[in-house]
Amino acid sequence: MVTGTVEAQRGIESPRQVPQDMQRELKRVGCFSGKVDGSWGAQSRKAVERFNEAAKLELQAETPSSQDVPKVKNFPGLVCEQVASQGTPTRQRESTGDKPRGDGVTITPNIRLRVPNFRF
Repeated sequence: MVTGTVEAQRGIESPRQVPQDMQRELKRVGCFSGKVDGSWGAQSRKAVERFNEAAKLELQAETPSSQDVPKVKNFPGLVCEQVASQGTPTRQRESTGDKPRGDGVTITPNIRLRVPNFRF
């Protein structure tokens, strides 16, 4: 039984295969938060730069290389923990009752809630 495309059987990759593989691996290690679509743009290049900094390597950021994909694949777990923990930035709504402390933490004053009386 033969499986896969003729190109894959001959070892010929589609033009988007290497970028997709690299994006997938960069996402797995927490350095890429975009969509794995094979489109190599600024977000993909920045992910390689983050990976290089965290892993102390010098992979090509401008264009993905099929030789670099296994180098990323060899790293188990998260490499870019900051990007992985942050995810996609969300916009916070301002509230008139919130008071910033000066260290980036916002304290919300006590809020009284009306709760029906329950008998135990």
